[in-house]
Amino acid sequence: MHVDDNRNPAGELGPGRVRTSPRGRSSRRSSELPTYKVVDASTRAREIAYWFRPATTPVGGAPLPVREAWIGVPLPVRHPRPVEGPEPHVGRDVADRTLRRVIPDGVVVPLVDALAALRFFGRDDAASWWQALLVERPTMQLVFRRHEGELLPPRLALMLHPELEDFELPGA
Repeated sequence: MHVDDNRNPAGELGPGRVRTSPRGRSSRRSSELPTYKVVDASTRAREIAYWFRPATTPVGGAPLPVREAWIGVPLPVRHPRPVEGPEPHVGRDVADRTLRRVIPDGVVVPLVDALAALRFFGRDDAASWWQALLVERPTMQLVFRRHEGELLPPRLALMLHPELEDFELPGA
């Protein structure tokens, strides 16, 4: 996993803004184009779009035991994936911030949520390592490669991990 260095590579609508589906498709003249409502990301900041559960050791600069601690831990993801294809990112290595890597299809997880999930599932040593790194190199989110894990819809994640019912999101 890497630190997200480019949250919106296409530059659409500016950072933190998403376009929702068309509205107003009533009996208007057919020559009128549908309008789009622009929603600030903070409107949906607390929603979990899906969970990402790493199934292999993520690539990155963290020590091997810290990277292995992610395996099997469901991580909340707040932004839906694009329907039209992969979600590219440019990430910085967590150990050597001068290294930038293109991630052709990434899954962004807010770091505060990732640390809460590590602690919730008893991976305290790994969470402490990340917390110590944050003091030195603050960041807001991590990027995992899509092929490193599974995407779980919220209901399926609860079926597979009933303990998620008690998972408290930071700041919720």
